[in-house]
Amino acid sequence: MSLWFHTAAAGRLMSRRTGPVVRMILVALFGSLWCVIGAVWTIATWRSIQDQARSIQVDVFLRPTASDRDARTLDRAIAQLPNVDHVRLIREQEVWREFSGDVDVDEDLRAVVAMPRIVRYWPRADRASVAELDATAANLERAFSDRVEQVVWSRELAEVVESRRRDLLVLAGVAGTLSVVLFLLALVYAFRAEIHVAGGDLRVGTLLGARPGWIAMPHLIVSVVSGAIGLLLALALIAASAQVVLDHVPWVGVVRVQEIGFIVAALAIPGFLVCWWQSWAAGRAAVRRGSTV
Repeated sequence: MSLWFHTAAAGRLMSRRTGPVVRMILVALFGSLWCVIGAVWTIATWRSIQDQARSIQVDVFLRPTASDRDARTLDRAIAQLPNVDHVRLIREQEVWREFSGDVDVDEDLRAVVAMPRIVRYWPRADRASVAELDATAANLERAFSDRVEQVVWSRELAEVVESRRRDLLVLAGVAGTLSVVLFLLALVYAFRAEIHVAGGDLRVGTLLGARPGWIAMPHLIVSVVSGAIGLLLALALIAASAQVVLDHVPWVGVVRVQEIGFIVAALAIPGFLVCWWQSWAAGRAAVRRGSTV
């Protein structure tokens, strides 16, 4: 019975106070769009950086005196390193094919050019830092000095990956925190406007001796419904424009639908808590002072 009363009262409030309700819906709509789009961009950019990190390859050149057994032993040892994703032994014929394809040399040169054997490995994306690549290369050259001639990898690419990752963490941390704070502040002030208009209802409830939670429940329902409508409208806009966005910015397609759902839930939970806190505080203030806030 109490739930039916609160729901009916919330319905009447929404029909009578379209102005505050529309403001809350718009705040939830644009705030959700801003936060969801920012989070999607951050996730997609992070995965782009990780893909770039996975493209880093490290070539371990074997000495001419190293045997096939030495090469296989080194291959297995590198594969067991915790920062290595996968490894492959490249023999002389394949090295020649790569070399001739890069510089377009004549095949007759093959008879006079000695090709090395290479153990090539790709580091794990989360461990592809300049410091760790340097340390691993030094350890390999020291531990297998009898069979490793040199370790070669693109320091420039690793520095670019490291710089992009650091910049994204700083930018996403600052921008994400500010976006969520501004979103919650906008919700607070939009709801306070609705509570201000609802002063007469709060006063009536106080005169009847109702508890704070009972007084404010219809207004909590109004705010939650308004926020949900704004959030659903934001999701509808994102879904409607998804194909157009993917056609122009295909790299954001790595973000999964489940992750967008998680982002929405991460916005909805603090939004609900803000609405609950505002409604409870308004009801308590009305009971304590016998008037609205």
